[in-house]
Amino acid sequence: MVEAIKDKKNSAALVKLEQEEIQKLAGHYDDDGFYLLDEGGFYDPEGFYYDKNGIDAVGGFYDSSGIYIAPKK
Repeated sequence: MVEAIKDKKNSAALVKLEQEEIQKLAGHYDDDGFYLLDEGGFYDPEGFYYDKNGIDAVGGFYDSSGIYIAPKK
């Protein structure tokens, strides 16, 4: 339980990181302002984490046009 709280990337809720926190992680920005992690996954320009499959903590994702698709309720 404590580990899940410490590991913001694996939380079941959306967690927004500040750019300063994101930049401490190994990776780089792409031309669209997404921070691509060397280990896979990325942070969007708003600071939300997406896993290696491009899915965020609540099941949302970006489509091929760069539009965020929210999960169906």
